[in-house]
Amino acid sequence: MLKLLKCDRVVFTIEGLEQLSQDINDRTHNLYRNRKIKRTLLESEIQRRNAKGIKTEEIETSTYDPTKPLKFKFKILENYFQEYEKQKENEKKEKTQENSS
Repeated sequence: MLKLLKCDRVVFTIEGLEQLSQDINDRTHNLYRNRKIKRTLLESEIQRRNAKGIKTEEIETSTYDPTKPLKFKFKILENYFQEYEKQKENEKKEKTQENSS
């Protein structure tokens, strides 16, 4: 793409110009995106993969569902969470005892 922009004269088709503008927009979007968030495939990446015959796999993003139990990757985190829940229950019991007294 950089070689293309260094030329004196360039002949484009309408489709080629649309693809070039989409590619420039995608590069700009990628440059200024939040790096901590997983991103989806950009339009130009999908077109490139389709042209090369690469199957696009949907990126699964996990969303928080409060109805499902938490799954921890590490056992120590699970232990910390259980201790936190116990402490929270003890505080509730103490508050109810204080209120009833």
